[in-house]
Parts: sequence; structure tokens; C-alpha cells
Amino acid sequence: MADAGAVLVVGAGPGLVSAVARRFSEAGMPVAVSTRTQKTVDDLAGQINRTGGISKGYVADATDEDAVISLFD
Repeated sequence: MADAGAVLVVGAGPGLVSAVARRFSEAGMPVAVSTRTQKTVDDLAGQINRTGGISKGYVADATDEDAVISLFD
């Protein structure tokens, strides 16, 4: 699975979606996380990085199509 590239998890607020991001990281995948607030992005990406994973966070509202498309630029 780790040879597949990276995973983008959109809407990574607290709860299930954050758990999914952490699980991909535990499986060896680099994880990009995105949510509406900088603090939530920093907290989750920081947690993944502190536990040995590779993560980067991006602020974007998952209900805004242009914001989500910008994650791929």
C-alpha cells in the first residue's frame, strides 16, 4: 500500500475522518489532511508527524468545490 503514493483526506475534523487519516498513516502512507480551520489541520498533521508518519495539512472547506479543486493544484 505504501507504494501507491499519498492519500488526501478531506473534511478531517475530529472524529471518524481523523481516525481514517491516522490509519492510512499507520499503514505507511503519506497523508495530506484538509479541513476548514488552520488549528484543526495543524493539530492532526502534527499528531501524525509526531507519531512517525508523514503528513501535511491544507485549509479548505469541503463544501466549496473550488477550494477542493485547489487542493490538487
